[in-house]
Amino acid sequence: LADDMRELLETARSGMSDLNILDAGMGTGAAGPAFKSLKSTMVGLDHSPGMLAVAKFNAKKLPYDERVMANLALDDVAEDEDLLEATPEGGFDLVLAADVLPHFGADTAAVIGRLAAMTHGGESAMLLFSAHVLPESDPLQTRLQPDDRYAHSDSYIRAALAANGFQGALSLELFNRDYWRQDALEVARTGLRKMKEAVARAAG
Repeated sequence: LADDMRELLETARSGMSDLNILDAGMGTGAAGPAFKSLKSTMVGLDHSPGMLAVAKFNAKKLPYDERVMANLALDDVAEDEDLLEATPEGGFDLVLAADVLPHFGADTAAVIGRLAAMTHGGESAMLLFSAHVLPESDPLQTRLQPDDRYAHSDSYIRAALAANGFQGALSLELFNRDYWRQDALEVARTGLRKMKEAVARAAG
C-alpha cells in the first residue's frame, strides 16, 4: 500500500525531494521506508505506546527523525507539545495517513481537519491517505464494514477536504472485486493509463 501511495504522489508531482513529512498513524513504521527517498525530515506519530516501542526497536531500519505519541481522536492533537516541538520550521509538506481513516466513522471529517491542521502552515502542503470508498449506489456517507473498518462515500471525503482548504483531490482505486476476475496485467495497464490521464487533467 505504501509503495502504491508513493507512486501516486510521484506521478502527481514529479521531481519531489527534501520533503518535511509527517506520518500520522505510523503504527510500527511500515510505511516509512517507501518515502525515505523523498524526505528531508520525517516525523512519526501514533497514539499507541506499543506501536511506538516497536518502531523505536527498529529505529535503525526506519527513516524517522522523531517519534511522537499523540491521539488523532483528540480535537487539539495538532497542538500537542511534542508534535509542535518536532515540527520543522515552515511546517510539513506532506501529511501521510496510511490505513488511518478506515478506523474512524462519523468523525472522519473532523480527523481530516486535524490532519490538515498538522501541516502547520506548510506551503502547498499535501495530504496523502488511504480510504475504503463506498459504491455510488450506497445512500450512506459512512458505513461499518464486516472487517470492523469504516468505508466512506467519495463525496463525503471530498467535501471534508474542501472544507479544510485542500484544492482538488486525486483518487486512485487500488482494490475492486470486479478486477479480480480479469487478467492482472491488463488491469495494471488500464489502471496506470487512467491514473496518468487523471493526473494530466488535474495538472491542467
